[in-house]
Amino acid sequence: MARPKRDEFAPAIVATLQFRVGTLCSNPKCRVHTTGPHTEPGKVTRIGSAAHITAAATGGPRYDPDMPPAERSSIANGIWLCENCATLIDKDAAAYPVELLKQWKRDAEQEMNQRMISGKAGSQPTPHMDIDLHWKFGGRFIQGYSKKNPTKVIDGRETIELQADGPQIIHWRLSWNYDLCLFNNSLQHMFNVSVEVGKPGFEELSKLEKINNLPPLKGITMSALSIEYMEGTAEEADPLLLHPYPARMEGMTLRISYRDEHQKQYEQNYVLSKGNFQPV
Repeated sequence: MARPKRDEFAPAIVATLQFRVGTLCSNPKCRVHTTGPHTEPGKVTRIGSAAHITAAATGGPRYDPDMPPAERSSIANGIWLCENCATLIDKDAAAYPVELLKQWKRDAEQEMNQRMISGKAGSQPTPHMDIDLHWKFGGRFIQGYSKKNPTKVIDGRETIELQADGPQIIHWRLSWNYDLCLFNNSLQHMFNVSVEVGKPGFEELSKLEKINNLPPLKGITMSALSIEYMEGTAEEADPLLLHPYPARMEGMTLRISYRDEHQKQYEQNYVLSKGNFQPV
């Protein structure tokens, strides 16, 4: 089956979108430079993309069937983003609607215009932290046998009688072990990074040094542990471990604080949703 025809941007439009924002990503939480020197003197490294605000083809993110092809491939329907943000807006189109992307574009162009008029370099791109929760391993551990199992009296004492060929009801400790990865997705240093976890939180989370420095485009990994207790059979416990974390943790909040090189304080808030931390 042939792919739907795409209404692509002309090369001149791609270049114009890029230069109207000074080759910076238009996402206000990113603003990373998308061009830089290549190891070969005659080449340039590019990590930017002219993204469609409404999709270039049927079935794409934010596709507008009423938009004429000429408008779909016009500069009005384009926004300049780094490759990461271009992928992000298409992976979760509902979180990045048309009006939001148009606002990003307007703000980025206005910021660049102000820098040009003032003759000043302006402020550095805002630091931005990306958070990833990576499951490492998990398991179930016996804490004891439930009194819901059959019992019999031995020497005057009620004793649990386990059935070799029947279900055994057990008190389990279920554990999930993770890497909590903090990544400085900007060109500024982040100083004294701290992490505050809202309830319900992790049972264990490794600590950061109180005085620390996270360089641009570098990451820190913290170890985290979640624990859940249950009473039931192994067959009932195992499906719970197939989930990336206990159900009670859905909606857990995370606050990241840090300073830039001018001692300006920043805070970013995240919520655990559908397997990872999303910015709020």
